[in-house]
Amino acid sequence: MTNTEMRNAAALLLILTMAGCMDPTWVTTTTHKVAAWGNEIDDSIPGIDSATLARIEYTFADGGHLLVVLWTDCHMNSGCFTGVGGKSDGNENLDYGNIEWDGDSKATCSYKIRLKKEGPYTVELDGSAYDLKNGTTILFKNRDGKVETKQIAGLPSDQASLMKYAHENQEIVDFYSDDQASESPQNETQRE
Repeated sequence: MTNTEMRNAAALLLILTMAGCMDPTWVTTTTHKVAAWGNEIDDSIPGIDSATLARIEYTFADGGHLLVVLWTDCHMNSGCFTGVGGKSDGNENLDYGNIEWDGDSKATCSYKIRLKKEGPYTVELDGSAYDLKNGTTILFKNRDGKVETKQIAGLPSDQASLMKYAHENQEIVDFYSDDQASESPQNETQRE
């Protein structure tokens, strides 16, 4: 390669870097929203008839989006998402917090949504990691102080249809029905 070709290549590299083309997948904004519905009554199914969801949407430099949903059976008025925070150091974007049931911290699950610049994108729950390539929604349920989780595909973007979706999606119905096994009993956290 001649000196002229090297200078041209270096100039092109500088232009692409300044335009953001060398890093088309990095996070530019993060938006947090919480959705909740329902009341706990005798015949209701927590997680379906009443639920609280955290919707964390990431926007990338290339215009792409990633929506991560933490879907819980906890009631908005009795705890739910606490200790929420986030940070980014240029190589990693991290959002974190806890999910608490009943407001007394007897059942708690810590989470971290970790987006590494070079990959992978994961949700970590009390030491176990879920790769977001396999689904961007994590279901959480608490049964008698035992927290269980399951990863499923994404959700409809229309927030108004989530309650209907909860009743129609068989994975959600099966997970929140008490006679079904979860995929991750290792993600249990009980506190005294």
